[in-house]
Amino acid sequence: MLLHLKIKNIAVIEEADIDFYDGLNVLTGETGAGKSILIDSISMLTGVRSNRELIRTGEEKASVYGLFKPPHKVWKILEEEGIAQSEDGLLAISRELTVNGKSTCRIAGTPCTLSVLKSIGSYLINIHGQQDALELYAPEKHIILLDKWCADEFYPVLTDYRESYKQYVALAKESRALKAISEKRKNETDFLEFEINEITSAEVKVGEEDKLSERRAVLANHEKISRTLSEAREELFGNSASTREAVATALKKIENILKFDASLEKTASLLKDTLYSLDDIRAEIGGYMDTNGYSEEEMDRISERLDVLHRMKRKYGADEQEILNHLAESEKRLEFLKNSAVRERNLNGELSTLKAQIAEKAGKLHDLREKYGKKLSDEIVRQLEDLNMRGCEFEVNIKKVPYGGLGCDGVEFLISPNSGEKVKPLAKIASGGELSRIMLAIKCIMSES
Repeated sequence: MLLHLKIKNIAVIEEADIDFYDGLNVLTGETGAGKSILIDSISMLTGVRSNRELIRTGEEKASVYGLFKPPHKVWKILEEEGIAQSEDGLLAISRELTVNGKSTCRIAGTPCTLSVLKSIGSYLINIHGQQDALELYAPEKHIILLDKWCADEFYPVLTDYRESYKQYVALAKESRALKAISEKRKNETDFLEFEINEITSAEVKVGEEDKLSERRAVLANHEKISRTLSEAREELFGNSASTREAVATALKKIENILKFDASLEKTASLLKDTLYSLDDIRAEIGGYMDTNGYSEEEMDRISERLDVLHRMKRKYGADEQEILNHLAESEKRLEFLKNSAVRERNLNGELSTLKAQIAEKAGKLHDLREKYGKKLSDEIVRQLEDLNMRGCEFEVNIKKVPYGGLGCDGVEFLISPNSGEKVKPLAKIASGGELSRIMLAIKCIMSES
């Protein structure tokens, strides 16, 4: 509750001190007297952003001070910010604006941020304007108003219901996805099994194609390779004029003159190494020619294998690694499809259990809304009598609707402004004045709960 308001240099108001009391306080004045400025000033104390345009012309700064008697919830919030409750239970809040745009806030004399002020603002003041009543024109918001007014026993039930409903929605979504899969699961499973068998049977190995291509090139050029090697062997070892014989002869001659010049020992050693190397070369050429003969059968086998690999590449990837990656993905997908069939069967049981749970919890919500809906109707009628709407009938109509985040209740406010007439939807028949008074009645009731 706001007990005292002090304003300085806000728009047309140079300075004002206003005390508020229990009950109805009325401020009147002609247009331009500053009634709306008082509301703007009060809004500043709830954390609403303000700009320097509010500062009275010619002044350097403006300020608003308010003294409140706040509910316990406010002190709990402020305790988390390090602000202790005062001995008298009263709370002072002030804000100051300067022409350079700087804004400062203080709660109980302690500097604070605008966000802290906002966190307690809604618990201190509820500002109701002409547009607020328009909420009543939207029947889908009536259930929110009713739920806000329900006793504390309502919200644990609602939280419990919403948790179960959230699980149900998630499982229902998964179930729909699995059913969509099940319609084509058989065909896709058969196709994946065919792919997996084909790739597995092909026994694809990374790098195999390159090795086979190299070997086929050797076989395809076998005649030229053999002829060239034979010519090279003939040049190196074929007759007395061969390279080996020339090296052997040179070695003998060098050895014969070593007794005259020992420095030629290195030359002799190099010739010996060359001779040994030539013997190794002869052995290598001979071994190659003995073991790398041309085989028509091997050529056919390589060609067939390369054809298999080319076919795999056309269907499953640009190289062996991509083919094997495709195999892994297909195996993973096949495993998912097989598991999805089992999951789908299990889901049906889980959904049945959850559906029974949300039906039971929604039933509890319905019972509480029926209970407190009747009380809310009686309270609103009582408040409307004080607002010159005597004889008015008000009813909270609750009907069954499909399950949703708030249960399976649809709530709509019905009214009969005149005694003896049948109640009808408030959104369709209430006038603007009636709507404003009904909203005022609701807010009065809400403030008491």
